[in-house]
Amino acid sequence: MAKAGAQPSFVLVFSLAATLIGSTNISLPWVISQSGLILGPILIVFVGLLSAYSGHLILKNSKGYFDFGIKCRDTLGKWSEVLAQIISVVMMISAQISLHIFLSQNVFSLVNAFISFAKGVPPAWWKREIAALIILALEFPLTLLTNLKFIIRLSSFGFIAVLAVSVIVIVTGVTPPGGITLDGATMFSTNFPISLGVLSVSFFIHNMLSSMFHDARSPKHNPINLFLGFFIDILIYTSVGVAGYLGYHHFPDPITGECRTVPDNYLLCFSSTNVWAFVARIFLTLQMLITWPVMFRQMRSSFFEGFFPKCAIHCGAGCVCPRRQIRAHDRHDETQPLLDNLPAESREVRTIERQAADRSTGPVELNFWIHILPFAIVFMGITTLFALFYPSVGNILRFAGALSGFVYIYLLPTLVEAVVQYRKMAIPEPSMTPDPNGSINQDLNLMGKSEDVVTKRSFVWTVTKTTLMIIYGLAVLAFQFVFRAK
Repeated sequence: MAKAGAQPSFVLVFSLAATLIGSTNISLPWVISQSGLILGPILIVFVGLLSAYSGHLILKNSKGYFDFGIKCRDTLGKWSEVLAQIISVVMMISAQISLHIFLSQNVFSLVNAFISFAKGVPPAWWKREIAALIILALEFPLTLLTNLKFIIRLSSFGFIAVLAVSVIVIVTGVTPPGGITLDGATMFSTNFPISLGVLSVSFFIHNMLSSMFHDARSPKHNPINLFLGFFIDILIYTSVGVAGYLGYHHFPDPITGECRTVPDNYLLCFSSTNVWAFVARIFLTLQMLITWPVMFRQMRSSFFEGFFPKCAIHCGAGCVCPRRQIRAHDRHDETQPLLDNLPAESREVRTIERQAADRSTGPVELNFWIHILPFAIVFMGITTLFALFYPSVGNILRFAGALSGFVYIYLLPTLVEAVVQYRKMAIPEPSMTPDPNGSINQDLNLMGKSEDVVTKRSFVWTVTKTTLMIIYGLAVLAFQFVFRAK
């Protein structure tokens, strides 16, 4: 019987696909330009499948856990949980920076469009830097909110908006004045590592997978639901990237008239009065304005939950989610077997220690003046500085994606899988020995099922996959410092 509130498979697939698709969609033609028309789609499929496999490892090894970081701590040690929290914050702050830059560019172009439609001329002082400051003034009050019920209700519009923008990119790419043309198109490019960094951002959702699939109605279908969600996004990303690149791999700049390659913001290919770009900018601006406070609240929650666990975090629904209080409830019975191999005395001591760690003193509610306001000032200041002085979305995304991908896609999930497999391999086969009374006792320790025992060959294969994925992730990160975007 399905538990109350459980999510059916089609809801999970749709939620996963909708969450993955973001504003990085308008950077995908630039991603293709960095890797080539043939190699680019291959890399999208490759990174998408690799990310899906990594997500599968997270779901497989975090059953009963609401937060994969806690599973990392219980398997690898405290350092892995801290690292996971740091990377989650880094990814979210980089996403906030990208949103601020995209919003500044969109608002600048939209204001120019409205002035042009009114037969006016934009004033000399109207620049993208002013637009960035306007975004700061608009969003800063929203970042101070702790209850986002109304905004969260509007979040479904975000997926519709991004999907509409994806359609606009495809349409403008395959129709005049763009149109499908291979003249001057690059099929393969040695700059492809840059694309790998950006694609790591596009497929990054791994810090949310445990919570997203925690209440699945049919957990046995989680693997196929996960791969279906990633497959949908692979198709969308490939279509958007290829269509946008085919139409505008070389185009006249709408301001200077010089011929240039597709920029990291696809909409910059068009003038402010272009109807398709105008509609896309309106959709994207509304979507980003809605997404910003929700994402900022998630970043604030991750920051204080990870580094100040006694602080209570108010989620958008108004409830309190202190990290330490959920730890005891999120452990699954599958973690208990690790204690079962210990002697009785050690097992009792270890259990008492773990329970004592979970029963920390009551959570301290976040104070507006001590926690919320200073946090907003610091991080909004960071996003504003980038929007003013380094509005290079492509470089920000590729470095953040390479770093976050290395840790949360290629390192932690594979290490947890290897350690879990090793512990299963170390389990002796269940034995049946007669006791003094002549009855039969079964030595069922750890998992208690012989079919759960891992063979040495299987473990070697797991270690090989772990090593290859870690090397790959580290190489992608290192190459970001070697290659420069075109």
